[in-house]
Amino acid sequence: MRIEDVNLDSPDRTADLISGGLAASLLGDAMGAATEMLTAREIRDRYGRVEGLVAPGRGTFAEGREPGQLTDDGLLTIALLETLLQRGGNLGADVAARVLLDWAVDTEVFSRFAGPSSRRAISALREGVVPQQAGAPQPMSNDLRITNGAAMKVAPAGWANPGDLNAAVRAACSICIPTHNTDVAFSGAAAVAGSVAVAAAGGNLGEVLEASVDAARLGRRIGLAEAFEVPAPDMASRLALALDVAAAKGSREERIGWLNALIGPGLPITEAVPMAVGAVAVIPDDPMELIRVIVNLGGDSDTVAAIAGAIAGTMGGIDALDADMVATLERVNGLDIRQIGRRAAAAAADRAGGDGPEATAADCAPEPGL
Repeated sequence: MRIEDVNLDSPDRTADLISGGLAASLLGDAMGAATEMLTAREIRDRYGRVEGLVAPGRGTFAEGREPGQLTDDGLLTIALLETLLQRGGNLGADVAARVLLDWAVDTEVFSRFAGPSSRRAISALREGVVPQQAGAPQPMSNDLRITNGAAMKVAPAGWANPGDLNAAVRAACSICIPTHNTDVAFSGAAAVAGSVAVAAAGGNLGEVLEASVDAARLGRRIGLAEAFEVPAPDMASRLALALDVAAAKGSREERIGWLNALIGPGLPITEAVPMAVGAVAVIPDDPMELIRVIVNLGGDSDTVAAIAGAIAGTMGGIDALDADMVATLERVNGLDIRQIGRRAAAAAADRAGGDGPEATAADCAPEPGL
């Protein structure tokens, strides 16, 4: 699917889809902030079931913050989307690094929320290390740069390039470089950006899920050519496994439970991205319930819910979300989500008709032996 396939006669619909994806992603982050790093048992004991925006309590990174306040996932998502809209849907590694450094100026937010890979990378960038080396793995320090911070913030690459999987993947890979300059991180980030790009063009569930796997393969090929190769599970294969589990015969609760047991909502990108995509496959038509289900699993719940929300919210549009919760999110964080969506749709329409290269079937084919 290319940007030319977007129905430019319906810019309001494109804006609605992008707004829905952004709002759902931010809701996933804000709701998940209350359960991040807790177990499902701890969540049940503390809350019963998290249904909305609640104040994060003890044992969470966001402890003491207001219900609805965003963490690193949401704040970087907004910053990168604004940057992509200013730069025609793409950006280089130097620009991505500058976004990170600007975000890290808020010492309270940085000290609370910067993940292990981002913390090391930002420290290196501050010392003048080039982005390609700041994001490099350090195997002897057990630092492979395969955490889900590569994927939590790349949905904007899809919203800025609706229908253009190739451009979305390329932008996602550039965003990865300063913190997660590895083939596995590129692959996971590409899966998110590619699926969001297809959803923003009005793609159906089958097209969106297929795009996640195709984009993962393309991202890995770019990573093998341009980034550092590290030992880790193959992202496209993990996505295929998650989709097989999601399609198995069983109730919704059973299939989510199987995904939780076999894939997991953890910090590695090879867990978080397949878990999010698999959950979308199980609950594709109700982004609010999808977010609630993920949030109540615990683990790295804010990131998994943000990724899943970005995909499902883009498919469903903003009217599929709880209007009161969206209004609270906007008030607490000083946002106008629909206005951002309209600007993103207008920017995409302005770029329509571009003749950039499309990903070939060979680019998206499985690696030999996979």
